[in-house]
Amino acid sequence: MSTRVTNSRSIAQQARSRQRPKAELLAGAITAIDTSGNVTVNIGGVDLAALVLPSVPLVEGDNVQVLRQSGSYVVLGPSTSLARPITGTVATVPTDSTTITVTTDIGTLTCGWLATYTPTVADVVTIAWLGSTPLVLGLPGITGTPPAPPAPTPPVPPVPPPPKIHTGTSTFPASDDGTHRGGEWLSSSISNGNVMAGDYGFGLNDGAWFYNGRIRSSLAGVIVTAARIWLSRTGGGTSAAQTVHLFRVTNDKQPGGDVTFDGATTHDVSLAVGQSGWFALPVAFAQTLVDSGGSIGIKAPSGPYVRLLGLKNSGQAATLQITWRRSS
Repeated sequence: MSTRVTNSRSIAQQARSRQRPKAELLAGAITAIDTSGNVTVNIGGVDLAALVLPSVPLVEGDNVQVLRQSGSYVVLGPSTSLARPITGTVATVPTDSTTITVTTDIGTLTCGWLATYTPTVADVVTIAWLGSTPLVLGLPGITGTPPAPPAPTPPVPPVPPPPKIHTGTSTFPASDDGTHRGGEWLSSSISNGNVMAGDYGFGLNDGAWFYNGRIRSSLAGVIVTAARIWLSRTGGGTSAAQTVHLFRVTNDKQPGGDVTFDGATTHDVSLAVGQSGWFALPVAFAQTLVDSGGSIGIKAPSGPYVRLLGLKNSGQAATLQITWRRSS
Protein backbone atom coordinates (compact mmCIF):
# COMPACT_ATOMS: atom_id res chain seq x y z
CA MET A 1 0.00 0.00 0.00
CA SER A 2 1.46 3.39 -1.06
CA THR A 3 1.36 6.55 0.94
CA ARG A 4 0.07 9.66 -0.73
CA VAL A 5 2.21 12.75 -0.24
CA THR A 6 0.19 15.91 -0.04
CA ASN A 7 2.93 18.25 1.29
CA SER A 8 4.38 20.09 -1.72
CA ARG A 9 7.55 21.03 0.17
CA SER A 10 8.30 17.39 0.82
CA ILE A 11 7.88 16.64 -2.95
CA ALA A 12 10.49 19.31 -3.87
CA GLN A 13 12.91 17.95 -1.34
CA GLN A 14 12.60 14.46 -2.76
CA ALA A 15 13.21 15.78 -6.31
CA ARG A 16 16.35 17.58 -5.25
CA SER A 17 17.59 14.49 -3.52
CA ARG A 18 17.39 12.59 -6.82
CA GLN A 19 19.47 15.21 -8.82
CA ARG A 20 23.08 14.29 -9.81
CA PRO A 21 25.78 16.15 -7.88
CA LYS A 22 27.19 19.23 -9.66
CA ALA A 23 30.69 19.15 -11.37
CA GLU A 24 33.43 21.41 -9.94
CA LEU A 25 36.58 22.79 -11.58
CA LEU A 26 39.46 22.73 -9.14
CA ALA A 27 43.13 23.71 -9.20
CA GLY A 28 45.74 21.12 -8.33
CA ALA A 29 49.31 20.00 -8.87
CA ILE A 30 50.67 16.68 -10.11
CA THR A 31 52.64 15.04 -7.31
CA ALA A 32 53.31 11.61 -8.77
CA ILE A 33 53.08 9.58 -11.97
CA ASP A 34 53.90 5.91 -11.45
CA THR A 35 55.41 3.51 -13.98
CA SER A 36 51.93 2.44 -15.07
CA GLY A 37 50.91 6.02 -15.78
CA ASN A 38 48.65 6.41 -12.76
CA VAL A 39 48.45 10.03 -11.67
CA THR A 40 48.28 11.51 -8.19
CA VAL A 41 47.04 15.10 -7.93
CA ASN A 42 47.20 17.31 -4.85
CA ILE A 43 44.08 19.41 -4.27
CA GLY A 44 43.93 21.62 -1.22
CA GLY A 45 46.80 19.73 0.41
CA VAL A 46 45.28 16.29 -0.15
CA ASP A 47 46.77 13.76 -2.60
CA LEU A 48 44.08 12.14 -4.69
CA ALA A 49 44.11 9.55 -7.45
CA ALA A 50 42.97 11.11 -10.69
CA LEU A 51 42.05 10.13 -14.21
CA VAL A 52 43.83 11.76 -17.13
CA LEU A 53 42.57 12.49 -20.62
CA PRO A 54 44.51 10.37 -23.16
CA SER A 55 45.77 13.38 -25.12
CA VAL A 56 47.09 15.34 -22.13
CA PRO A 57 50.88 15.10 -21.54
CA LEU A 58 51.87 15.59 -17.91
CA VAL A 59 54.99 15.64 -15.79
CA GLU A 60 55.39 15.82 -12.03
CA GLY A 61 55.08 19.36 -10.72
CA ASP A 62 52.61 20.50 -13.38
CA ASN A 63 49.88 22.84 -12.20
CA VAL A 64 46.64 21.45 -13.59
CA GLN A 65 42.93 21.99 -13.89
CA VAL A 66 40.92 19.13 -12.35
CA LEU A 67 37.25 18.29 -12.87
CA ARG A 68 35.56 16.72 -9.84
CA GLN A 69 32.22 14.98 -10.22
CA SER A 70 30.58 12.18 -8.22
CA GLY A 71 33.77 11.62 -6.26
CA SER A 72 35.95 11.20 -9.35
CA TYR A 73 38.80 13.51 -10.39
CA VAL A 74 39.78 14.03 -14.02
CA VAL A 75 42.87 16.06 -14.91
CA LEU A 76 41.89 18.25 -17.87
CA GLY A 77 45.34 19.64 -18.56
CA PRO A 78 48.10 21.95 -17.39
CA SER A 79 47.17 25.44 -16.26
CA THR A 80 49.29 28.53 -16.86
CA SER A 81 48.78 32.27 -17.01
CA LEU A 82 50.89 32.56 -20.20
CA ALA A 83 50.30 31.35 -23.72
CA ARG A 84 52.81 28.66 -24.52
CA PRO A 85 54.88 29.43 -27.64
CA ILE A 86 55.28 26.78 -30.31
CA THR A 87 58.33 28.32 -32.03
CA GLY A 88 61.59 29.89 -30.90
CA THR A 89 65.22 30.50 -31.77
CA VAL A 90 68.02 28.38 -30.31
CA ALA A 91 70.12 30.69 -28.12
CA THR A 92 72.70 28.35 -26.59
CA VAL A 93 73.75 24.71 -26.95
CA PRO A 94 75.80 23.88 -23.83
CA THR A 95 78.41 21.16 -24.20
CA ASP A 96 77.50 17.78 -22.64
CA SER A 97 74.08 19.06 -21.59
CA THR A 98 70.71 17.43 -22.00
CA THR A 99 68.99 20.80 -22.40
CA ILE A 100 69.35 23.85 -24.59
CA THR A 101 68.02 27.39 -24.24
CA VAL A 102 65.51 28.75 -26.73
CA THR A 103 64.42 32.38 -27.03
CA THR A 104 60.64 32.79 -27.43
CA ASP A 105 58.02 35.50 -27.29
CA ILE A 106 57.59 34.92 -23.55
CA GLY A 107 61.30 34.76 -22.73
CA THR A 108 64.03 32.17 -22.68
CA LEU A 109 63.03 28.52 -22.13
CA THR A 110 65.14 25.55 -21.12
CA CYS A 111 64.19 22.72 -23.47
CA GLY A 112 64.96 19.16 -24.26
CA TRP A 113 65.11 18.02 -27.90
CA LEU A 114 64.37 15.02 -30.05
CA ALA A 115 67.27 12.71 -30.86
CA THR A 116 66.62 13.17 -34.57
CA TYR A 117 67.48 16.88 -34.33
CA THR A 118 70.99 18.34 -33.89
CA PRO A 119 70.69 21.64 -32.00
CA THR A 120 72.45 24.60 -33.68
CA VAL A 121 72.53 28.18 -32.43
CA ALA A 122 70.27 30.53 -34.43
CA ASP A 123 68.02 27.70 -35.67
CA VAL A 124 64.33 28.58 -35.70
CA VAL A 125 62.65 25.52 -34.16
CA THR A 126 59.23 24.05 -33.41
CA ILE A 127 58.37 23.51 -29.72
CA ALA A 128 55.97 20.93 -28.27
CA TRP A 129 54.85 20.92 -24.65
CA LEU A 130 54.86 17.85 -22.44
CA GLY A 131 52.75 19.32 -19.72
CA SER A 132 54.88 22.24 -18.53
CA THR A 133 58.08 20.92 -20.11
CA PRO A 134 59.01 22.30 -23.55
CA LEU A 135 60.54 19.93 -26.10
CA VAL A 136 62.23 21.04 -29.33
CA LEU A 137 61.00 18.89 -32.18
CA GLY A 138 63.35 20.30 -34.85
CA LEU A 139 63.41 22.68 -37.77
CA PRO A 140 60.11 23.78 -39.30
CA GLY A 141 61.86 24.26 -42.63
CA ILE A 142 63.72 27.53 -42.03
CA THR A 143 66.81 28.58 -40.06
CA GLY A 144 67.49 31.56 -37.88
CA THR A 145 69.31 33.38 -40.69
CA PRO A 146 67.60 32.69 -44.00
CA PRO A 147 70.15 31.90 -46.69
CA ALA A 148 70.82 34.58 -49.23
CA PRO A 149 68.94 34.02 -52.46
CA PRO A 150 71.10 32.53 -55.19
CA ALA A 151 72.78 35.01 -57.44
CA PRO A 152 70.90 35.39 -60.68
CA THR A 153 72.43 33.49 -63.51
CA PRO A 154 73.48 35.90 -66.23
CA PRO A 155 71.86 35.17 -69.54
CA VAL A 156 74.00 33.24 -71.94
CA PRO A 157 74.89 35.56 -74.77
CA PRO A 158 73.87 34.28 -78.16
CA VAL A 159 76.59 32.73 -80.24
CA PRO A 160 77.67 35.37 -82.72
CA PRO A 161 77.29 34.44 -86.34
CA PRO A 162 80.49 33.34 -88.01
CA PRO A 163 82.33 36.20 -89.71
CA LYS A 164 81.80 36.67 -93.38
CA ILE A 165 84.86 35.79 -95.39
CA HIS A 166 85.65 37.91 -98.42
CA THR A 167 88.31 36.81 -100.90
CA GLY A 168 89.83 38.30 -104.00
CA THR A 169 92.88 38.77 -106.19
CA SER A 170 94.29 42.27 -106.72
CA THR A 171 96.68 43.19 -109.54
CA PHE A 172 99.21 45.99 -109.15
CA PRO A 173 101.13 47.08 -112.28
CA ALA A 174 104.33 48.96 -111.50
CA SER A 175 103.97 52.73 -111.77
CA ASP A 176 107.69 53.52 -112.19
CA ASP A 177 111.09 51.80 -112.30
CA GLY A 178 114.78 52.52 -112.62
CA THR A 179 118.39 51.46 -112.11
CA HIS A 180 120.71 53.24 -109.67
CA ARG A 181 124.50 53.23 -110.27
CA GLY A 182 127.34 55.46 -109.18
CA GLY A 183 125.15 57.67 -107.02
CA GLU A 184 122.53 58.44 -109.70
CA TRP A 185 119.56 56.99 -111.51
CA LEU A 186 120.52 55.93 -115.04
CA SER A 187 118.77 57.45 -118.00
CA SER A 188 116.82 55.15 -120.27
CA SER A 189 119.46 55.69 -122.98
CA ILE A 190 122.04 54.06 -120.74
CA SER A 191 119.78 51.37 -119.25
CA ASN A 192 117.88 50.82 -122.52
CA GLY A 193 114.70 50.91 -120.40
CA ASN A 194 115.77 47.87 -118.37
CA VAL A 195 116.13 47.26 -114.65
CA MET A 196 119.59 45.86 -113.80
CA ALA A 197 121.42 44.25 -110.91
CA GLY A 198 125.08 43.35 -110.46
CA ASP A 199 128.26 44.67 -112.15
CA TYR A 200 129.16 44.15 -115.82
CA GLY A 201 132.30 46.28 -115.67
CA PHE A 202 130.76 49.74 -115.32
CA GLY A 203 129.87 49.72 -111.61
CA LEU A 204 127.37 48.02 -109.28
CA ASN A 205 123.73 48.34 -110.35
CA ASP A 206 120.66 48.29 -108.08
CA GLY A 207 117.20 48.25 -109.69
CA ALA A 208 113.59 48.55 -108.54
CA TRP A 209 109.96 48.72 -109.65
CA PHE A 210 107.70 51.05 -107.65
CA TYR A 211 103.93 50.81 -106.89
CA ASN A 212 103.28 54.31 -105.46
CA GLY A 213 101.96 52.93 -102.10
CA ARG A 214 98.90 51.31 -103.72
CA ILE A 215 99.51 47.84 -102.26
CA ARG A 216 99.20 48.90 -98.62
CA SER A 217 96.44 51.46 -99.18
CA SER A 218 94.30 48.98 -101.15
CA LEU A 219 94.75 45.81 -99.07
CA ALA A 220 95.34 47.00 -95.49
CA GLY A 221 94.05 44.35 -93.07
CA VAL A 222 93.82 41.43 -95.50
CA ILE A 223 95.46 38.03 -95.08
CA VAL A 224 97.58 37.14 -98.09
CA THR A 225 97.03 33.59 -99.34
CA ALA A 226 99.14 33.66 -102.53
CA ALA A 227 101.25 36.05 -104.62
CA ARG A 228 103.16 36.13 -107.89
CA ILE A 229 105.18 38.57 -110.04
CA TRP A 230 105.66 38.80 -113.84
CA LEU A 231 109.32 39.03 -114.87
CA SER A 232 111.20 38.88 -118.16
CA ARG A 233 114.99 38.66 -118.61
CA THR A 234 116.69 40.25 -121.62
CA GLY A 235 120.20 39.98 -123.04
CA GLY A 236 123.19 40.80 -120.88
CA GLY A 237 125.53 38.70 -118.85
CA THR A 238 125.49 34.91 -118.98
CA SER A 239 122.60 33.71 -121.15
CA ALA A 240 122.01 30.57 -119.10
CA ALA A 241 119.65 30.64 -116.17
CA GLN A 242 120.87 32.96 -113.45
CA THR A 243 119.59 33.71 -109.95
CA VAL A 244 117.68 36.96 -109.69
CA HIS A 245 117.74 38.23 -106.09
CA LEU A 246 114.39 39.91 -105.31
CA PHE A 247 114.11 42.19 -102.26
CA ARG A 248 111.39 44.29 -100.69
CA VAL A 249 112.46 47.92 -100.70
CA THR A 250 110.91 50.31 -98.21
CA ASN A 251 110.36 53.04 -100.83
CA ASP A 252 106.90 53.48 -102.34
CA LYS A 253 108.29 55.86 -104.99
CA GLN A 254 111.67 56.35 -106.61
CA PRO A 255 113.80 58.26 -104.06
CA GLY A 256 116.43 60.92 -104.79
CA GLY A 257 119.21 58.55 -103.78
CA ASP A 258 119.55 54.79 -103.80
CA VAL A 259 116.63 52.63 -102.64
CA THR A 260 116.54 51.11 -99.13
CA PHE A 261 116.54 47.33 -99.21
CA ASP A 262 114.76 45.21 -96.58
CA GLY A 263 117.28 42.45 -96.05
CA ALA A 264 114.75 40.34 -94.11
CA THR A 265 112.29 40.06 -97.01
CA THR A 266 113.93 38.35 -99.97
CA HIS A 267 113.28 35.71 -102.60
CA ASP A 268 115.34 34.19 -105.44
CA VAL A 269 114.05 33.42 -108.94
CA SER A 270 116.00 31.60 -111.65
CA LEU A 271 115.77 33.21 -115.13
CA ALA A 272 117.55 32.56 -118.43
CA VAL A 273 117.92 35.20 -121.13
CA GLY A 274 114.65 35.42 -123.07
CA GLN A 275 112.62 33.73 -120.33
CA SER A 276 109.49 35.49 -119.05
CA GLY A 277 106.37 34.64 -117.10
CA TRP A 278 104.74 34.56 -113.68
CA PHE A 279 106.85 33.55 -110.70
CA ALA A 280 105.51 32.76 -107.25
CA LEU A 281 106.36 35.03 -104.35
CA PRO A 282 106.33 33.79 -100.75
CA VAL A 283 103.15 34.69 -98.88
CA ALA A 284 105.23 36.32 -96.13
CA PHE A 285 106.95 38.56 -98.72
CA ALA A 286 103.64 39.81 -100.06
CA GLN A 287 102.14 40.14 -96.55
CA THR A 288 104.97 42.49 -95.59
CA LEU A 289 104.19 44.64 -98.66
CA VAL A 290 100.53 44.76 -97.54
CA ASP A 291 101.28 45.51 -93.90
CA SER A 292 104.28 47.84 -94.25
CA GLY A 293 104.18 49.10 -97.84
CA GLY A 294 107.16 49.35 -100.16
CA SER A 295 108.14 48.09 -103.59
CA ILE A 296 110.26 45.34 -105.20
CA GLY A 297 113.95 45.69 -106.05
CA ILE A 298 116.85 43.61 -107.32
CA LYS A 299 120.52 43.74 -106.38
CA ALA A 300 123.52 41.43 -106.65
CA PRO A 301 126.62 42.82 -104.95
CA SER A 302 128.27 39.42 -105.48
CA GLY A 303 126.65 38.73 -108.84
CA PRO A 304 125.28 37.64 -111.11
CA TYR A 305 124.73 40.49 -113.56
CA VAL A 306 121.16 40.41 -114.95
CA ARG A 307 118.98 42.72 -117.02
CA LEU A 308 115.17 42.55 -116.64
CA LEU A 309 112.60 44.37 -118.72
CA GLY A 310 111.41 47.73 -117.42
CA LEU A 311 108.16 49.54 -118.20
CA LYS A 312 109.56 51.15 -121.35
CA ASN A 313 109.99 47.69 -122.86
CA SER A 314 106.94 45.95 -121.35
CA GLY A 315 103.90 47.38 -119.63
CA GLN A 316 103.61 44.06 -117.78
CA ALA A 317 107.08 44.28 -116.25
CA ALA A 318 107.04 43.45 -112.50
CA THR A 319 103.22 43.36 -112.36
CA LEU A 320 102.28 41.95 -108.95
CA GLN A 321 99.19 39.82 -108.21
CA ILE A 322 98.10 39.19 -104.60
CA THR A 323 95.33 36.75 -103.60
CA TRP A 324 93.81 37.51 -100.21
CA ARG A 325 90.97 36.99 -97.74
CA ARG A 326 89.30 39.33 -95.27
CA SER A 327 86.87 38.67 -92.38
CA SER A 328 84.00 41.06 -91.57
